[in-house]
Order: sequence, then C-alpha cells, then structure tokens
Amino acid sequence: MKFALFLPMYNVESTITRVVDSIPEQLFTQVSRIICIDNSSADKTLERLTARLEDHPHRNKFKILKNKKNYSLGGSTILAIREAKEMSCDYLINLHTDGQATGEDLVRLYDQCDLSQQNLVLGSRFVAGSQIHDYNLDRKIGNWFFIYLQQFLLRRNVKDLGALMALPLHRLDFDFDRIPSDMGYQPLLLIELIRRHRNILIHEVGISWGEVESSSVNPWAYGSRHLVRCLRYAMGRSFVSLPKSPDLISEPIGIFNQKIAR
Repeated sequence: MKFALFLPMYNVESTITRVVDSIPEQLFTQVSRIICIDNSSADKTLERLTARLEDHPHRNKFKILKNKKNYSLGGSTILAIREAKEMSCDYLINLHTDGQATGEDLVRLYDQCDLSQQNLVLGSRFVAGSQIHDYNLDRKIGNWFFIYLQQFLLRRNVKDLGALMALPLHRLDFDFDRIPSDMGYQPLLLIELIRRHRNILIHEVGISWGEVESSSVNPWAYGSRHLVRCLRYAMGRSFVSLPKSPDLISEPIGIFNQKIAR
C-alpha cells in the first residue's frame, strides 16, 4: 500500500515542531509523502517547520505548500487529496497540528488500513482506549448529540467523524471538491463517503485528545451550521452541491519538495 500523511497548518507555530517530532520513526519508512499545507498563517508556522526540517533525517519525504489565501480546513483537505491522488496513493492519513492527537495514534490508524477491503479508519475520542483530557460536560454533551444524529442519518454505529482519519482514496470516486470547504468539510466528506459506499468497513481506534492552545473555531457557529446541514441531508439533499473549486492554489515552499519515485 502507498500512504500519504497530511498535516494541515494554521497559526500553529507553538505546536508544529512538537507534532513533527511525535511522528514515529517506523511511519517514515511506510509513508511515501508528508504533505504539509499552510493555510496562509499569520504567525511563524512556516519558519518553525522549515527550521526543524533543515536537519531532519527524513526531510525529503516532506512536501510543504502554502495556500494563496485562507481556504479553511476544507480547502486544504481538498488540496491534500488531490496531491495524494496524483501520486497514486492508496490512503491519505490526516493528523491535526494543534495538539489534537499524537504520533502514536497514527500507528494505530496505519495498522488498521486494509487495501483489499478499502476500509475507512477513524480515530475516535469516544471509544474504549481513548483519552479526552480537557472536555468539560457541555462539550461532551454537544459531541454526543451529533454522534447520535450522525448515527441516525447513516444507520451505522460510528462514534466520531473527522477527528483523525485514514481515507481510502479509491473510494473517493465522487466530486469531493464540491462539498462545502469550510471547517465542517471533513465530517461532511465522511458522511458522503459512507452514504455512497454503504458496505464500506469502518474501523475506529481510540485516540488521545490533548488541550488545544488556541482555536479559530466558534463551537456554537460550527455546531449550528452542521446541524442545519445534517437536517438538509435527512431531507435528501446531498453535500455534493457546490461548483468545483479550481481556484484553490498552493505554492511550494523551500527545498523540501523533491520528487519521489512513484
């Protein structure tokens, strides 16, 4: 199997070095490319990353891109999927760079990937073995509400959507770039994927979820928007509804973009 690892970045200068250092050594031999996409950060995220990679033993595995403007998490994810598909990768594994999950969680995801089944692997905050360090009761209740709502919509016992995932790229045989590309893109993508492939095998593994130092997401606005979308979905509306996004543009950064044989 051929894997790509996706690190979305936005104003994570305080955590990006720690996240890169947390990637287990064994994964560097198993992934073909580590796609780092900076979403037009206003801080020193890129400087911190490139400085760390100067003497990194696996620096040639990294491809660093900077978005022309802020495309939100969804836009960066679309670009990462395009990059991984262009490389003929089988799976794209997503790891957030603001401290949400650990490098050890990546190994558990990787171990569950099965190309023969083209299964979907999800890192879950709400299964046995997971650890949630900073979730208060209100946040847990909000997450549980959407868990049950999404289970109802999908008729599948899925506990978590979008926290950490290994996407089987062969299953993305629809217009994934026509799904609203804001902060809610990843759960919408997973719902659409499961809806179109009803028999897809889904494995969930417990992950650790640490405290995030800062977040640009307003949970009330995010939750309200996701609720409306789920209700529209329940009425038969597809998330694949927007025009394609050809204007998503990223520029290569630095010297960490050497081609790797396919």
